[in-house]
Amino acid sequence: MIYNLINYSLEQKLYDYSFKQIEDNLLEIIFNEDKFLVYHSNIQGPVNKRPTSERRIQLNPKLKETLHSYMGEDYKIVLLGFDKITNTFSFWNYGYNINMRSTQSLPTRIQTLNKAKAVGFDFHYYKNRNLADRPTTEHSFAINAFLFPLILENHQIIFNRDFPDIFRKKIQNWNKPYTKNDRILCLDLYWKKYPINRNSIEVSEISELCNRRSDLLNFIPKRFFYQKDQAKNFRNNNGISRKLENIDSACRKDPVLKNLVVNKDSKKKGVIPDDYTKEILLREFMTKSNTIDKKKLSKTAGIIKNKILSKSIEILIGERKIDNFENGKVEGFINDESHPNLLLDFDLNRSQKESDFNEGDYADPVESIIARLEASKEHNNVVKKLAFICHKKKLIKKYSLNIDFYTEYKNRGKLFEIKTFNKSNFKSQLRHAIAQLKEYYFKHAIYLKKIPNRSNLLILKDTDLFVLLNKSPEEFIEKEQIEFLKNQNIILCWFQNDQVSTCIENKPAIKWLL
Repeated sequence: MIYNLINYSLEQKLYDYSFKQIEDNLLEIIFNEDKFLVYHSNIQGPVNKRPTSERRIQLNPKLKETLHSYMGEDYKIVLLGFDKITNTFSFWNYGYNINMRSTQSLPTRIQTLNKAKAVGFDFHYYKNRNLADRPTTEHSFAINAFLFPLILENHQIIFNRDFPDIFRKKIQNWNKPYTKNDRILCLDLYWKKYPINRNSIEVSEISELCNRRSDLLNFIPKRFFYQKDQAKNFRNNNGISRKLENIDSACRKDPVLKNLVVNKDSKKKGVIPDDYTKEILLREFMTKSNTIDKKKLSKTAGIIKNKILSKSIEILIGERKIDNFENGKVEGFINDESHPNLLLDFDLNRSQKESDFNEGDYADPVESIIARLEASKEHNNVVKKLAFICHKKKLIKKYSLNIDFYTEYKNRGKLFEIKTFNKSNFKSQLRHAIAQLKEYYFKHAIYLKKIPNRSNLLILKDTDLFVLLNKSPEEFIEKEQIEFLKNQNIILCWFQNDQVSTCIENKPAIKWLL
């Protein structure tokens, strides 16, 4: 775990480094031309007669001799303790004046580890005795494990008294640059669809994935140190869109890549080129014939996406592998529905979703269960029919935990709430559908800005709202309901003979589906 945490943190920040295990619990890291020897150990609980909050690692005389020998070869010694519960690293100072004669305990506290988890870092001051057997005050330094490169960058000063203020400022800028994972996701989209509207579902998806990756790493500093507006705008659609422009600028200025760029008329002047991302492209995704290996790029981006959706740090850093990866999809992860704001690709073969259902319509529990199963089956059939229509027309197909179906046609969003009904529940189902559509539109279009809304009155882009039923409602619907739907700008439609149908006045609104 420690090995993969260190390697991931260095790789994601695009550092020039080498990394190898010398022997058990000893790692050699060459970083910015400096040589580091890292001794690592899991942090242990308290020993007898010590406070229950105390945590520690231990150095025995043999280990100290080994560390001293490397110091004589100009290695910088790093003492690292790992706490898996908080996902934090702790560090202690090591020098020539350390007592070599006995086993030594290096302490920290559970409170220190918890605070490091909450805000990025913390210190623990403790009493010790030096080589002359005189009492001294020393401290341990605990950090979020993914901030490890900052320790290497500042190794000479992390035990200075004024370092907390310095480190706090460094954390403020730590999460701003795009990581390697972020850049590969953007690269994949660039070579697939650039230029692309910043409000498109694909841009929104990358924005959501980057935020989820950051949250998975517990980068609380994003919220704790940044101003509120900075945290809110972290990796938003505008930022992702600018990153695509930066990539485009870098590719156009490269002698090899400029001949591979599609849409040569889309160049924007004055855009700063992203050379870091370009180097990733050249180093990892170029073929010997100087073409882009788009299949490899797409597969790599798919793996990253699924690692993020796994919600597992161990999977993200490579400690555990994702099983059953094939053709860019991972069972159990790619269709993760636990996050209501994430719009996911619709799989035509995905398992059915339970239909919204009012069990109060049935007095008999057995009858209620049967009805729920039938409603869910019918609901799933309607969704699939709609998805197949969009698939044939080569339109995007999306869904989320809440949203039944979403697509886009000519830069306008199409948001569907799908309902099945019978004679007794038609009114309540229609009422629920209207309320859900309004809520989802506000959340995703107005609040999160993940789907089009009429924000620019000069370019009337918006998302159209549809209630799609499993059969014709003409026998049950009332005139006031029809007028209310018109008032709310909601199109009522239904399936009839495997085709989408509606009333005569609404037919222009569904023409794109026919």
